Amino acid sequence: ASSLFVLSESWIVKFASESHRGRVVAVYGMALSASFGAGPLMVRFMGSESWLPYLIGSAVVLIGIIPLIFIQDNELEEQSDTNEAGDTQEKKSMDFFSFAPKAPMLLIAVAIFAVYDASTLSLLPVYGIRLGMDMETSATILAALIYGNVIFQLPIGWMADKFPKRAVMAGCAVVTAISLFALPLSMGSIWMWPLLLIAGAFGYGIYSVALASLGDRFSGIELVTGTASFSVVWGIGALVGSVIGGWFMTGFGPHGLPVGLGLIFAFYVVGLVFRTRQLARKAV
Repeated sequence: ASSLFVLSESWIVKFASESHRGRVVAVYGMALSASFGAGPLMVRFMGSESWLPYLIGSAVVLIGIIPLIFIQDNELEEQSDTNEAGDTQEKKSMDFFSFAPKAPMLLIAVAIFAVYDASTLSLLPVYGIRLGMDMETSATILAALIYGNVIFQLPIGWMADKFPKRAVMAGCAVVTAISLFALPLSMGSIWMWPLLLIAGAFGYGIYSVALASLGDRFSGIELVTGTASFSVVWGIGALVGSVIGGWFMTGFGPHGLPVGLGLIFAFYVVGLVFRTRQLARKAV
């Protein structure tokens, strides 16, 4: 599955024009989040006691193969040759360790997103159940978080095209942190729904902006290595994300989940500010 992420994201950021890359990546993020959000909704309407959700998931994967049949490889190769005309000298191999120092804050952003993604996907329904909600409502709060990304992804992509992407990433992290800190005060009330939408939109948005920034800064073999590095970091973050979320809930009660994740985003903002000042001093 990670191979699909690497190849599709390399493809998207490579061929999207720089002036529209943020919005193109946003559409990709919308499609990704819409499919993620469909899972919890399937639990709500079909339950989890039969094979039906698994069969539907398999059918969706098979349907996803159909568009690939119509791709003209020769057209892509011609486009690739044109775009890489100036990169012929940059064909030496790279690996994760040689790429990481070139974009540390982008990789950290991906790691934070992965922790956030894994924690919420696995534990947000548990959070709802621990607060006394039924299983259907607990599954729906996860869907609300995910579909916030679908609704607001294009505006975030537009901002990424119009403003410095580092500033947009910082803004996403700030809004996500504030929303998560406010979530414990709103759970069980009508206000939890808009907060979940906002936390989902900007928490997931930080990954889309990081991906667009990768396409702006790198090309050729560096771009492919960068997307592969994104996948590696995402895999590590996803692996430990549920454990970290579980620690937060075990140590500080149910509300430890949103508050702990909010602190992670807050620390990232501090790191971005520090890194920006560090780069500014080097430039002087």
